[in-house]
Amino acid sequence: MTQWRFSNSVEDARQEKLFSVSSFAAVADQIEREMLPLCYHLQACDDDSRYARPIFCVRVSEDLFDAFFNSPNGYRGSYFTSPSVGLESNRYLMNKLLPRLCSWALQNSPGFNTQFALDALSAISAKAWLAEISLELCSACLGEWSSRSSDEQAEIINGRWELSTQSNSMFGRKAPRHSKIRLFGAFLNNRGDEFIPARKRHRDADIHDDGWS
Repeated sequence: MTQWRFSNSVEDARQEKLFSVSSFAAVADQIEREMLPLCYHLQACDDDSRYARPIFCVRVSEDLFDAFFNSPNGYRGSYFTSPSVGLESNRYLMNKLLPRLCSWALQNSPGFNTQFALDALSAISAKAWLAEISLELCSACLGEWSSRSSDEQAEIINGRWELSTQSNSMFGRKAPRHSKIRLFGAFLNNRGDEFIPARKRHRDADIHDDGWS
């Protein structure tokens, strides 16, 4: 992906690691091997209380997080290629991590419903993202990223995100370096119906266009 580069604010050694990422599958496979599950939560939907979703948070090394979130062959890089490639990568990651996550939750979260988690994390709106401070769940998965810490200086330069005038693009053009990844299942009701909040119905296109959703 020759059009993807980083600004001088991203040090050369870090850039070399990011450009050495061979594929998103390799990143997802490494996350599955090395992740440390931190917590599981069941979150009610703010838009409709009949729906809820499972949320897992895992910790990885900062280098692995960087490869996942900021490399041209990482998670957002997949969506940059196309919304459909992003969705395929998202599905690969969910399928890869599900067995370990459910096994961990069965041992560490009383009342964990395996079938519900499998259904929700296999649904079309299931997703992965960094851990934002704005979502407070527990002390184990305290968020690391805040919109207040971002400026408009581009760190990722790919001919699209740094040129976008959408408000989210000021976050999308950044390359945050953290250690926590959250896995969100779809909002489901007790019949298994899926609810996608209106603001997230075009998430794939948002990340493709702006690097953020």
